[in-house]
Amino acid sequence: MKAFKVLYSKVSILVLAFILLGTSISSFALINENCSVEPKGLTINTEDRIIGEFYYDNFKVDVQKIVSAAGIGYCLDLDKDYPVGQRFSSYGIATDDINIILSNGYPNRGVDELGVNDEDEAYLATQVALWTLFEGYNINRIDTGSVEVNAAAKIIYNNVMNNRGYNLENDTILYKTGNYNIQGVVIYVRQPIDIKPIPPVEVVPPVEEGTGGVTSQPNDQKPVEDNKEQGTGGVNDNIQENLPVGKGR
Repeated sequence: MKAFKVLYSKVSILVLAFILLGTSISSFALINENCSVEPKGLTINTEDRIIGEFYYDNFKVDVQKIVSAAGIGYCLDLDKDYPVGQRFSSYGIATDDINIILSNGYPNRGVDELGVNDEDEAYLATQVALWTLFEGYNINRIDTGSVEVNAAAKIIYNNVMNNRGYNLENDTILYKTGNYNIQGVVIYVRQPIDIKPIPPVEVVPPVEEGTGGVTSQPNDQKPVEDNKEQGTGGVNDNIQENLPVGKGR
């Protein structure tokens, strides 16, 4: 009887420890799930479709949308290749000259505010305005084949030239990769960035005496690998710390 009481006491302490551990881990997971964290490394891709065209004099570019798990991105190097799953490294918060453009563009401002028909056109207008400003192009000579997109790009451009910005709802982070041929990218980071919560520890009841102690229940679900590397992509080495608006080529 005395031995049974000692065994019962030990098992009770073990179960209590599991409960406390599970509560602590659940609380930690909940806190982290709601945190905004700048991803130091990020896989960046380009959607496999053309959302529009950009014309300047005899120059033409097929525009595609840059995407990542953290949010959509914009190209900072017009003459370089789109990312196709490369791994990018963070180079910190975007500079003021980039932020004022993005504050006037999508997704900081919506489709209706920009006067376009859908999100693709809003993205296109923002990308064209960014290229126009950074390459030093004449805004009156740009063309996308869409009256609405042209007008939206000009609104963004003129607001920047008049030093008119909007409050940025989310962070904007610069990314680059070691491949010089790949574009530099600025990511408009979704808030909060998705962080998978840590599952609570399951409390397993003790087994009858003589079975060798507490055992774990079998898991009938196939394990899932989180954060599996899927390739890389990002901002290239020629991003300057303080790139002036209206840079000439």
